[in-house]
Amino acid sequence: MSRNRYIENSNVDPEDLDYSKWPDVHIDPRNEIFENRKKAVQLYIDQKYSLKEIEDQTGIKRQELNEFVKKCLKRDYNNRLIGFPALIPFKRIGYKFKRYAATDGFNYSSLTGAFEQLLEKYPQLDELIKDYILRRKQRRAADNYIRIKDLRKKFLILCKSLDIKLNQYPFNTKDMCLRSLYRYVDKLINKNMEQASGRFGQEVQRIVNRLNGIESDKDLIIAPFETLQVDGHKMDIHLTIKFTNAYGDEIVEVLKRIWFLCLIDEGTRNVISYILCLSAELSSVDLLHLFKKAIHPWIPLTLTIPGLVYPEKPYMPSMAIEEAQWALWNELKCDNALANISNIVEDRLTKIVNCSINPGQAQYPEGRGIIERFFGLLEENYLHRLSMTTGSNPKDIRNHEGEKHAKKYEVNVEEIEQLMEVAVARYNTDPHSKFGISPLMAMEQRIVYRGMVPRQLNEHERSDVNFFTYQVHRTVKGSRTRGTRPYINFEGERYTSSLLAKNYSLIGEKLILEVNIDDICVVKAFLQDGQELDFLKVKGPWGKKPHSLKTRKVVNRLVRGNQLRFDDDVDPIEAFGKYLEEKAEKQKKYRNELATQRRYQKRKSKEEPVNLNTEIGDDPVSILPEDEWTETSINLDPETFLDNFKTIC
Repeated sequence: MSRNRYIENSNVDPEDLDYSKWPDVHIDPRNEIFENRKKAVQLYIDQKYSLKEIEDQTGIKRQELNEFVKKCLKRDYNNRLIGFPALIPFKRIGYKFKRYAATDGFNYSSLTGAFEQLLEKYPQLDELIKDYILRRKQRRAADNYIRIKDLRKKFLILCKSLDIKLNQYPFNTKDMCLRSLYRYVDKLINKNMEQASGRFGQEVQRIVNRLNGIESDKDLIIAPFETLQVDGHKMDIHLTIKFTNAYGDEIVEVLKRIWFLCLIDEGTRNVISYILCLSAELSSVDLLHLFKKAIHPWIPLTLTIPGLVYPEKPYMPSMAIEEAQWALWNELKCDNALANISNIVEDRLTKIVNCSINPGQAQYPEGRGIIERFFGLLEENYLHRLSMTTGSNPKDIRNHEGEKHAKKYEVNVEEIEQLMEVAVARYNTDPHSKFGISPLMAMEQRIVYRGMVPRQLNEHERSDVNFFTYQVHRTVKGSRTRGTRPYINFEGERYTSSLLAKNYSLIGEKLILEVNIDDICVVKAFLQDGQELDFLKVKGPWGKKPHSLKTRKVVNRLVRGNQLRFDDDVDPIEAFGKYLEEKAEKQKKYRNELATQRRYQKRKSKEEPVNLNTEIGDDPVSILPEDEWTETSINLDPETFLDNFKTIC
């Protein structure tokens, strides 16, 4: 057969005949046998010499040469052309090298190849193995990840149902094919790692199916505030809270693990902002607090722990670089948590920051590897060194009596927050392994000397950056015949002001309310045409202390369920605090809620309250005496009244 006819009959792709693209072999020192084979194959494909001339030059006979060419043009199980590696001496190519054993009876000479021979004869056995190892069928109750010993039992049961005799393989062997089954399963897993990776745990399955070992071709981000990464991390530490129980005794109990929520710059590795969250799960409000702190200039904490000091130089970008104050970012990378992709978060980031949100692939933390690495450094360099740490896993020896040490030293949230502040300060100011300089210096060089200046919030918008407001519509209630002053209802309570209370002409009209979910003691009211009306304050006991929308809803739910009761002259926030103290003695979740309420009240006490120039009575219904009724007080035009009187905030 001529060379052309041999290649045509083998159905060879013409592109495969270009041996310059074949996989090559590195043999040092060069093997003479391999070199002669390689030269013979090249001359054969070039078709410039006859088979006799090729044999004279290389010593390779015609029959051998045809076989060598055929082996080079084969493909492996990855569908990759084998090429010159097929010419390596004593190298086996392909899967059809088999020895068939005489397996009948108990006197056998050899069992080499007996297991594969059994699978070829009975394909049902091969399907059984693949169904369990490659998880072709979902089994929820049992054997999701079966042991090989248990698989062998099912294998033998199926063999009996196929009428395989006891004097036939596998029943005529000592271990009944157990070792052969181990070897076959191992080969099967190696060839189908994506389907079988679940046998090694969920993390291995995620990595094998998500990462292909190829580096991303996305451009490297170096500009500050181009892309930020946000994520939450449960801190590996036990913290405590001190409160008074039902008997009036002051006790110390352990909280549930709290969250460390962080925002980090991908280009320069700077921590832009962080907060501690004491709730069981992160919420959209926590994210909004984080973003607000990131935009505003950073305010350092006052350190009260002896020996704990800040670095000598500024440690946050907004403290050290003027252009980083009020800076806005272009892209936010996050995971697919519900809080990250909630409507209010998306709305605020779009309208205030004007950035895109990139949730990334589900179960793919490697896409935010920078912030994940920072969490690891934070744990190993600080939290895992403390005696009250939980360790990195339940079997970690550092977790020994962690809660006992936490109670002994009474480590609270405020103290760990100071430690985290210093940890972040040192991270931003210490040299980074990627740059050789600190993240803060890297940002300063790129902004000041390389002109990579980020966008900044407009000056006229800086005094009114509010991530927490949303709009609702409410109808003004009231009655002229009963003398009930105008008011609006919101979340089960009445809101009014001196201006609204005197303007009976607004009864029945709809108002637009701008509600701050972080503090609903006061809402801002607008007329339907968009004109500002006034700030409305909640009447009754709810107006004594600031509180969030979430707190109001929780308390109202407890009241409706008869779990919490209080009179009109009792502060609902104080009543809620006492309720939490009673529950906190036995349940950790109530301790975290109690600590959250205390931190909230402490934070609000430092903020400047809304200044209302008007006084509003605390009565549920205020009635004007008959002798004070006038045409003006009963029906006052809102535009005329607003020109003469307006509440100032």
